[in-house]
Amino acid sequence: MGCQGTEDLHVFETHAGRLHSACSHAVCDPCLRQLVLSQLPKSRERWQLEILCPEPLCQKRIPQRLVLTVREADDLAKAIDTDGLWPSLGEEVSQRCPLCRKEAPVHVNRACGHAACESCWLDGLEEKLRWCRENAAMDIPCPHPGCHEGCYDVLRHFESPFLEELELYVREAKVQLVEFSSWAVHGPPGAPGPVCPVCGCQSMALLHCPCGYAACSSCWNGFVQQQLVWCQENFALGPVGCPRHPGGCTQDVFPVLPSAITIFAEHRDHLKKELRRLEPVAVPRDLTGPGPTCPICAEASLCLLRPCCVEHVACEVCWANWAEEQIDMCRLGRHLPARCLWPSCAADLAESGMWRRVKGASAEAPRLPSLLADLDRRQRLQRSYLYPPAVQVDCPQPGCVGLGYLGFDMVMCFICEHQWDATEGILGEETELPDGEEVAEVSVAGVRVKRCPSCHEYIEKNGGCDHMTCRCRHEFSWATLKPWKLGR
Repeated sequence: MGCQGTEDLHVFETHAGRLHSACSHAVCDPCLRQLVLSQLPKSRERWQLEILCPEPLCQKRIPQRLVLTVREADDLAKAIDTDGLWPSLGEEVSQRCPLCRKEAPVHVNRACGHAACESCWLDGLEEKLRWCRENAAMDIPCPHPGCHEGCYDVLRHFESPFLEELELYVREAKVQLVEFSSWAVHGPPGAPGPVCPVCGCQSMALLHCPCGYAACSSCWNGFVQQQLVWCQENFALGPVGCPRHPGGCTQDVFPVLPSAITIFAEHRDHLKKELRRLEPVAVPRDLTGPGPTCPICAEASLCLLRPCCVEHVACEVCWANWAEEQIDMCRLGRHLPARCLWPSCAADLAESGMWRRVKGASAEAPRLPSLLADLDRRQRLQRSYLYPPAVQVDCPQPGCVGLGYLGFDMVMCFICEHQWDATEGILGEETELPDGEEVAEVSVAGVRVKRCPSCHEYIEKNGGCDHMTCRCRHEFSWATLKPWKLGR
């Protein structure tokens, strides 16, 4: 084969590796060099070193070990593995761009193997970037006709005012693909993005459910938000199924859209926390579907509460509204709501602990939290070891559940801060206290004040009891301005 000379022949099969196969044809050194040099230009254009056997009808390749003995082929192999610049072949002094045919250094795109000069790579970069945004492409397409591979890896070696903007665009596209999950399907980086069958818009990738349903990330996120609203309204832990899928898909959306995991994890954590809060009086429910329906309001609820009888159940909103109806009576009697929602039930719910769990559950029951806070304050005042029950008196203000302590001329409620005469109800309405005429306040610079009986300085009282101590150390009663009597 070749020159028919008598020089030593290289049998291709003997140069093949253990894992490679080659034909049994042979060639001498001069013919081998001539053969390699004749095919190197095409290999350089494809950016892949492949030398075919010259024997007609033989489609096998010459082993690389033998091809690399030619210096020009070895230079091309090194260029392919390193810098991405076309090397000179044989007697070449310079290269010609395959696109514009001008003499210039030729740069190769490793993604597709196509090559061009710097001018051809940068030609129309601003318009191409605009095209990428309009068509949801992930990268600038290769300038060779019909090639849709991205070429940012080549462009980043050049200088252009649009390269920084392009770098940001390509980086954001890669981040989106990572967030899309393994269910994302997309084309080559430089090709227009696929069209969503739901909204008809182009996107960088479509997310495919295992059932075959496909949509863009915006449609999937919209579906997740719809499902989240449904779950919140129906107190369900999570969604199942694809939107508008005719086959009735039962696949979980979490593998398709990983961002849904975070969204629904927060929702589930909130529901489970609320269930733990209501657990002592809650009726157990099935967590795989929507919440139970309240027999009172006929609305879906997180769970039904059962503070007494098995049949007497309702949602926490209905129990909160029922407590609101009893607030006036509870403040009058200074106790928690005691009556059950069912008229025939005689159970006492004051100490059931349910009212503290349903406070704030209904916007129509704003007074229940205030009643609970005031009654808690009253209990703490009643437990005072300095003032036993014998010196504790209830506040006379209507609707107040507070109390004050005897021991001074005036008594002050520690909840509403109402003050009244300590002897009221003891000396009788027609009895007057000695020297008990109250001294009126005067307004000084818009502030209600009185003068100290000792030093005559103005004093403002902004809270507390009537026992006043001036800066001059004089102690007196705010109401009468009489000296404060020790031991009262």
